[in-house]
Amino acid sequence: MRKILDYKPITDDQQARLLSQSMPQGLVWDSKGNPDSNLYKLLRSLATEINALEEKIYEMVTQWDINQTVDLISEWETAVGIPDECRNTAEDIATRRADVISKLKKVPVITIADYEALAQTITQTFTIESRFLVSHWKMNDKAANTNVRDSSSKNHTGAASVNTDTVGFSVPGKINQALDMAGIRFVVVPHDSDFNFTDGLSDKAFSISCWVTAPASTSSLETLVAKANSSIDGEWMLRREGASGAILFHCIDSDGDGINVSTSALGAGTYHVVATYDGSGTKEGMNIYIDAVLDNAAFAELGTYDGMTAGVLNVSIGTEADLQNIWKDQIDDVRIYDKELDTAEVLALNNSGDGTEDTVISPTLTPDDPLVFNIRPGSDDFPADPIYKFILLVTSPTVTSAAFDYPLGSGFESGIGLNRSGTTVTATVTDTTTMVNGGKVVIAGAVETDYNGTHVITGIPTGTTFTYTIAETPTSPATGTITVNFGIDQTQLDLLAANSQFIFDEGTVFTGYPFGGSFRTDILKCVFRKVTPANVDIVFD
Repeated sequence: MRKILDYKPITDDQQARLLSQSMPQGLVWDSKGNPDSNLYKLLRSLATEINALEEKIYEMVTQWDINQTVDLISEWETAVGIPDECRNTAEDIATRRADVISKLKKVPVITIADYEALAQTITQTFTIESRFLVSHWKMNDKAANTNVRDSSSKNHTGAASVNTDTVGFSVPGKINQALDMAGIRFVVVPHDSDFNFTDGLSDKAFSISCWVTAPASTSSLETLVAKANSSIDGEWMLRREGASGAILFHCIDSDGDGINVSTSALGAGTYHVVATYDGSGTKEGMNIYIDAVLDNAAFAELGTYDGMTAGVLNVSIGTEADLQNIWKDQIDDVRIYDKELDTAEVLALNNSGDGTEDTVISPTLTPDDPLVFNIRPGSDDFPADPIYKFILLVTSPTVTSAAFDYPLGSGFESGIGLNRSGTTVTATVTDTTTMVNGGKVVIAGAVETDYNGTHVITGIPTGTTFTYTIAETPTSPATGTITVNFGIDQTQLDLLAANSQFIFDEGTVFTGYPFGGSFRTDILKCVFRKVTPANVDIVFD
């Protein structure tokens, strides 16, 4: 049989002649080349089957090649997971092949960028919140006070040792501004139980992330973040060792015994430092990443470590609780999480070496682990009647789905006016602060009933008008005592009354105006996005 990659179709007679050439020589075989002989006819009948087999083999090779396949394109799509939340099955074969190739080339790690790319197709302005974020000090502060603001929902504001607008303190950093400790300045965050990573019986997982500028190594210790003092009394610390320049992550028990991990020597430069601990009570459960690369050069246990004890020492940035061993250069974007960050999450924070001030860690839950939230203000400038929309992107299959819209604050008005031009209805209300483009409105009370029902806002021309469309052409203006309810209809009211938990299908994008609730069962990943109004914090507890 010929090499399949050299395959070109030939006739049955050509194949028979090829077969005859492989037969013995002699009087018995002389008729092998005679088309009228029985021997040749036998060879020709065999040639027919061989040709059919070669053709089928070549067809199989061709169909397994994604660049050529036609008959097996459905099998290829099933193998790579098409259709999915980003792709429907295309109609033309070239696009279907291209979609499969795109999926095959994609790195098989779902990152926050994937979630953001999908979210961007729905909305443009967003902030991500994480229930695992204990504190996030962006270190952008520059004012005639000592406040170092915590951008997380916990509001653990720190106090700098001098006003943050002090000359040389707030400087250009890795991401926007940074605080230059210069060996004389520091930040103290008052004690809170959020920073006690123990339940009284065993340790709990946590992680620390920060961008730092390290000076050339010296003989003195320098501290990045600590809930401990220089005599190794406290709970945990992240610091740079003296002459070696190594970064050390240390957990301490009530007897001063401890476990730690340290990196290789760190020279002068700017680095992304992430320390993680799984709460196991062992040194092997500790990790340090330098610029998103694991750098566990050495592990150590001092004495017999029995686990941390919840204490009341403050959290110190750039120093220790007793204000010793002050960092000598810049510290930027300091975060503490009450979970062990995984490699993908560290990479997301590192952001290809550019860093990010976004809250980029999405909740990771195990099946039946409930995600319960209540919405509340996250800053002092929270408006009186805020309207928020958020997106919940679920990446684990569940059994049923639900969606609802709901406004915060009052969303009901009576006595509104309705005027129609073509199929566009303009509604006049007291104000439009309780609505948003794309939000639902329920109109009732119009004598011309074609105006009534649930509609979607298509525009907000002024501060007291919004528009929606109808298919009919009732008399204009509408008459009667007309009411509008922003964002909720009877079906949704029934849903809210009947459900204390909401379960979503794989790939569901949930948009709504949250008022508080819970999500449960197989939700493993979700990302929250704030879309309106801009620059106001929204908090999920």
